[in-house]
Amino acid sequence: MFSRRLFVACGLCAITDFVATAADAQNATIVAPDGVKRTILERMDAPTAGYEILSMRVEMPPNYVNKRHFHPGIETTYIEAGTSIFTIDGQPARNLKAGDTYQVPNALIHGALVGPSGMTQIAGYVVEKGKPLATLAP
Repeated sequence: MFSRRLFVACGLCAITDFVATAADAQNATIVAPDGVKRTILERMDAPTAGYEILSMRVEMPPNYVNKRHFHPGIETTYIEAGTSIFTIDGQPARNLKAGDTYQVPNALIHGALVGPSGMTQIAGYVVEKGKPLATLAP
């Protein structure tokens, strides 16, 4: 149900070099130059050494293109409002709307095209500490 080129809103898909470190406080809000607003709702150490769990609220503007990227761990997301065309490499594109969920396994390249009303999502990540939360795909 997914595809290759576009991707919804990988929450923190920070392509803004957002790094999951202790310096990023809970409830901190980051507004990127591209208009994406990310708020860290909660963070904690994962049971596995060297990993942490992040919960975030991500708000994307209308018609936003979330470029193809990947994470140093897994992502699970709930679409709170809006629509998008979400893709994961090797899978067909998926049309997402409020109430839908998706998951992205470790290091799989994905992206999205947000609909005309923008999109808000709640994203959870289990990722390696100290690495950028998102890295643009080559």
